[in-house]
Amino acid sequence: MAVPASVAEPGTQLYVGLRRAINDLLTGNQSAGIPRRTPEQVISRINRRWYGQNAEERSSRDYVPADDSVGAQPIKNRSSWLAAAIIAQDCQDLSCEDGELLGTSQPCPSCQERRAQERATGQAALALQRRLDAEDKARTAARTVSEEWETAHAKQEQEIRTRLADSGMWGEKLRHGVTQHMTKWRDYNSPSAGRSALRNCTGDDGLCDRLAVIGEDQCGEHLEWERCPQCATRYRRPGHEACDRCQGAETTSGTEACGEPAPF
Repeated sequence: MAVPASVAEPGTQLYVGLRRAINDLLTGNQSAGIPRRTPEQVISRINRRWYGQNAEERSSRDYVPADDSVGAQPIKNRSSWLAAAIIAQDCQDLSCEDGELLGTSQPCPSCQERRAQERATGQAALALQRRLDAEDKARTAARTVSEEWETAHAKQEQEIRTRLADSGMWGEKLRHGVTQHMTKWRDYNSPSAGRSALRNCTGDDGLCDRLAVIGEDQCGEHLEWERCPQCATRYRRPGHEACDRCQGAETTSGTEACGEPAPF
């Protein structure tokens, strides 16, 4: 019997489990799902399983697996592994020998069908994982946008409150001014607008800590827009007494008149 020398030296007695496995193959054990094979077929199976599954290298002392797959794991006991390997019959058709029907040289239909199902299952699992990863990425992006918006909102409210207070507003007038200003700010900076509405100003070589006006690369200060005397918003059309919103004028777009949707 052509047992690899690394498993049993010629002339030595085989491990009892390996000897029993070989006998089961030679006689067949239908209850255990072990097909009957001729001595030549047993030898071919031993060689295919041992050398085909890289068992010689995997059972060496200095072997290091390349990955975590089952077929790359180290073999600790050569005889036990070979005994289990040669009696393994993946196909329900006992005339199948490693994907080929004995005596026909034809591929096994059952194996082909099983492999097709395994490929389909693997592809479906991969597609599902990609979809879950994409959804997770989208949730993370949405959470980031929301957090950025909340931070920008709080910063803008603090800035306009301080600015209006410094200009002499206080009490109910200050509260109304802040509310009016922040209402406009939220109109221009809806969280659903995403990151594009919250771009950083490029002024001062990118060191400006304000946000850019929608449709522009800089904040109103770096664009040198005038301030509305009523709401302190920098607005796009100089020469007017106030921004269009404070004058009650109709605007044709969100950025035509009252200029800054970001910190002003």
